[in-house]
Amino acid sequence: MAYGTSCQLIGFLLNAGFFGVLSIQIHHYFISFPNDKTYLKLLVGGVYLLEIAQTIIAVCDAYTVFATRFGDTANLAAIRTGWIYSPLLGGIMIFTVQMFYAHRINALYNSRKLGLVIVGLSVCQFVMIQISAVFVKMGGLYEVEVAVRKTYIVVMTCMVIAFVCDTTIAICMTLWLLRVYWENGSNARTHNIITTLLRTTVGNGIIIAVGAITEIALEASTPGRLLYPMIAVTLPKWYSMTLLGSLNNRSDIQCKTHSMIGETVGMEFQAATRTNINTLPFPELPVPTLSTASP
Repeated sequence: MAYGTSCQLIGFLLNAGFFGVLSIQIHHYFISFPNDKTYLKLLVGGVYLLEIAQTIIAVCDAYTVFATRFGDTANLAAIRTGWIYSPLLGGIMIFTVQMFYAHRINALYNSRKLGLVIVGLSVCQFVMIQISAVFVKMGGLYEVEVAVRKTYIVVMTCMVIAFVCDTTIAICMTLWLLRVYWENGSNARTHNIITTLLRTTVGNGIIIAVGAITEIALEASTPGRLLYPMIAVTLPKWYSMTLLGSLNNRSDIQCKTHSMIGETVGMEFQAATRTNINTLPFPELPVPTLSTASP
């Protein structure tokens, strides 16, 4: 039971820490981009409200485990409200973020087929997550054999679909940015912008891929143990943070763009000054003299 307690404690602490990081990102977004489109503001606000609800429920669950019922070994393996904050709300948040990326890829590639592929994968994942939530609720315990048998195949299928969907999103975004880079690589301004976007896109893809692979590995190696819930409770935060990271990255691009424009204007002004300063018609000014006459 000490093993299960430590795993749950780590999961709850990571979830609370990631919520703090997400809150800073949300504050930065609304301060930096007050003129964004309404649907983006609603998307960010909706994701944050879901994260608040998920964090509050998880904190209440942690309080039950480590405060009110501390030492109750039977309570450690109980589901309690874990089926709400992990698969139910977490599935909604993951689905929302994936829909945002599907819309963006559809707009970039101007291809409904590619967007529908991502939407189909995301919908399948969302349905499987909700089915797993029902099975977990019906099972009642993390380590009960019946719950493990019902949820193992569903959870593994869900995580594999999530990995395929997230990898497809990362590859599509990277390929589009590389195409723009190759077409406009000679432009220094475009080069810096695309490099920043590539760094962010690849980084977000790696974060999500690591989370999905970790979930798959833990569930496959220790089915029915408490390692999987430890990662599952924090995974929605990973998606939300990558979404806010993509949106907030525009401020870095704006700073670099303004810096480059300022440097270009400054160099042009200096060149013009060096060229024309000796030819400007400066009139000779009269030299003032002091009068010695007495009043």
